[in-house]
Amino acid sequence: MKIFNSNLLNRLIVILMLICSDITLKAEYNKYLIQIELTLNDSEKLICHADISEHEINEDSIKYPDYLMRKLPETMIQAGDSFQVYKEIFYYHYLSEYSDKTVSDSILVKDQLIKLPLSAIIKIKFIDYRIYSYLQGLSKELHVSDSSWFHLAPVKSFRIGGYLCTHQIFIHEMNPETEAWMKELIRIDEILGKRLNSEESELFDADQYDKEIGEILMKCENNKVVIVSECTC
Repeated sequence: MKIFNSNLLNRLIVILMLICSDITLKAEYNKYLIQIELTLNDSEKLICHADISEHEINEDSIKYPDYLMRKLPETMIQAGDSFQVYKEIFYYHYLSEYSDKTVSDSILVKDQLIKLPLSAIIKIKFIDYRIYSYLQGLSKELHVSDSSWFHLAPVKSFRIGGYLCTHQIFIHEMNPETEAWMKELIRIDEILGKRLNSEESELFDADQYDKEIGEILMKCENNKVVIVSECTC
């Protein structure tokens, strides 16, 4: 079983592409995360989670094995003869930077993505499901193994806004490296704010600021930081 990994910049691009394509074409904001038990052809049973867009599945039918056996491979097909499931899910809880830190919020995190060949699956059993919004996403990977620090309150948090994407940044451990890229982000934010409020606001490439912010955020890959991003079209 192959575990999927992706870098930070790709995540920012994917978040933006998903929102632009799905909202523009279907005006839908939700996905189903279905907990299932797979019986594989070697008799192994795997409890995992299937991630499916709201418009691709019938909520009234997801409890029926025959429907799942037909629909899941159909909607989750990937390159080659396989589809993907997640071994683990959990929530990251935080105080929103959009509400003066008075409102508790959370984001669903999917971990340990596995690609399975369709030929390996004999049976699919429904366990449970939940609906979540994909308007937000994590711009830095977070794993179950990071729970030793992300369950603790961040030492500092702030919001940074580009042209198309905004980011809520939660720093769980401050060090010289973290302070350095945090200052870079604040500098970019101040420049963008001044230019957007100037008379020449239509004459500069605002998209460039999203790119610069993304490049700075890539520097925090090895830091104890959580980045909740939201992009619009």
